[in-house]
Amino acid sequence: MSDGSGLCLRPWNLDRDREALIRVLDDPEVAFRTPIPSPFGLEEADEYLRRDALNDRIHLAICDNDAIVGEIALNLATNAISYTVARDQRGRGFATRAVNLLATRASALGVHEVWLEIEPDNEPSIAVARRCGFVPTSAGDETVEDKGRTYVLQQWCRSLDGPT
Repeated sequence: MSDGSGLCLRPWNLDRDREALIRVLDDPEVAFRTPIPSPFGLEEADEYLRRDALNDRIHLAICDNDAIVGEIALNLATNAISYTVARDQRGRGFATRAVNLLATRASALGVHEVWLEIEPDNEPSIAVARRCGFVPTSAGDETVEDKGRTYVLQQWCRSLDGPT
């Protein structure tokens, strides 16, 4: 699936995409903000990609003219979107365009709303959420304990039934 500007979302290929996935996910900021293990190497990449077959989610590589710049997923059980963009590719609009493209796909699948879970101090992700038409909700924020820290994930929602 493509947005017509060189950005596309495509399935991961276990044999050829390991190194790119490692480049995206083996990052201290990713390790801090997500449950992704750190360090993230070949073994973790293999396990992460194999898990896709077991999970109820759409998990895709974010590509810019065939170069992998990030990852994005839609959890089909919760309609939550998650994404990560490689450190050297941040600030170029890839997350915004990928989230919008995946939301369009979700709508075509009959999903009526999609969700993001964002820490209140994660300004770049809040900016992506706002640019994509998400709004913070009063639906119970979630307190999470992971890797020795406790943090809150604020719920953001976007209706797919009307204009964004």
